[in-house]
Amino acid sequence: MRTGLVSVVIPCHDVQDYISECVRSVLAQGPVVREIICVENNSSDQTLEEIEILARSIPSLLIARESKRGAPAARNKGLSLAGGEWIQFLDADDLLQPGKIKAQLEVAETSEMNGARGCDVVAGAYVTRSLSGTEIPARLEGKDPFLAAFTNQCGITSANLWRRSAVIKAGGWNEGLASSQETDLLFRLLLGGSVIAFDHHPGTVIRERGSGQISKQQPADRLKRYIDLRLAFRESLRTLKPAVFAENEMLFNEFLLNSVIRLGAHDATMAAGFYNEHLARTPHSTGNFGISPFKSWLIRRRGLRNFLRIVRTLR
Repeated sequence: MRTGLVSVVIPCHDVQDYISECVRSVLAQGPVVREIICVENNSSDQTLEEIEILARSIPSLLIARESKRGAPAARNKGLSLAGGEWIQFLDADDLLQPGKIKAQLEVAETSEMNGARGCDVVAGAYVTRSLSGTEIPARLEGKDPFLAAFTNQCGITSANLWRRSAVIKAGGWNEGLASSQETDLLFRLLLGGSVIAFDHHPGTVIRERGSGQISKQQPADRLKRYIDLRLAFRESLRTLKPAVFAENEMLFNEFLLNSVIRLGAHDATMAAGFYNEHLARTPHSTGNFGISPFKSWLIRRRGLRNFLRIVRTLR
């Protein structure tokens, strides 16, 4: 395997307690890593100083700065500077397991041998490590990339390996999104014809933080973005890839309904609006994603708002 294939891009915002261990996990990947690009992004702690200390002893570590707030802008900055054929986007509070990048490059090489031009993304499994140290594995769908991306089983930012040219062609990261950023990028890649391969061995550790993670903030707004993206993707598939849409329509709808029910725990009015406009007249009763035929029947019979009221009463 050739050396220097991968550039690692690490957005850095208030991560003074995490960045050193993160960078060390990258160094352990070996000679496949061409460079480590740490993008300082408006930190208010000692993050920049920590990066500068690391750079003194790590010649391959480059420091960049991005004044526009948000990880997508920082990733795009790193993308513009990267020279590797592949990009490992890595959040600064996450860790790579030894051999993660090498294993995913081998998956990419295998996909090239087996499937003409090869893949543009290697979707990776990962584990989430809680503050107490408990690790919870996240599985991949691993068969249909369209369904995997739709149902959040196509890896995440730090778990995946991304072909630089494909990400650039897709327009890079959407700097206007506060969450669901990798989902948005995966959707654009798939609609543009990119190929996704799967690595089912957990190669990334997603570390839970006590504060500062978007997943813990404004859950209703986050779920709204989550649902909006999938509704737009569903409609794009209906038009651009009708065979994919027809094969997965029921599963798409059931996953959306499950997401709308989750939203209902935070904002019943918004959830009912989504259901009435986008799901009330669609099929969803095959028993997947927690949507049993009985639950589907009850929602149709009583309406989503009444269903949510019944669930709250039973709880």
